[in-house]
Amino acid sequence: MVTLTVLAIMIAVGVPGFNQFVQGQRTTTQVNAVIQAVNLARSEALSRGRPTALRSMDGDFNTGYELWVDGNSDGDFVDAEDEALRIYEPIQQASYTFSADPLNFLASGWLGGAYTVNVLADGCKQQNDRNIFITRTGGINVVRNNCP
Repeated sequence: MVTLTVLAIMIAVGVPGFNQFVQGQRTTTQVNAVIQAVNLARSEALSRGRPTALRSMDGDFNTGYELWVDGNSDGDFVDAEDEALRIYEPIQQASYTFSADPLNFLASGWLGGAYTVNVLADGCKQQNDRNIFITRTGGINVVRNNCP
């Protein structure tokens, strides 16, 4: 009976901690996906010598987003010369807030401005809120925040 009581206490203490660990890992996965997309957009702009953009699908990054190359450098992505390089699926159990839509990389690899992306896990607990700061040169800094 004592063993069962000790086991029940250990489970009661361990399960919430494990859930927070899993939530933190999900948030980290989503942050890494954004960083990978930004790095790919910058790399493609440099290697192709053409502007690129990360654009939301349907006006909301949470429903997915896509990487485009502006094939004729005219600032839009609707011409035959423009190419969709990658489509990113909607995220699960988290939400994105981008400071701008689209994120435009110039042919030089520089961003048109500095951007911030917030990644917030569903049911956020402790420090599972992340801000991704992207500088004009494409440098990236990730800051952990307490959940709102």
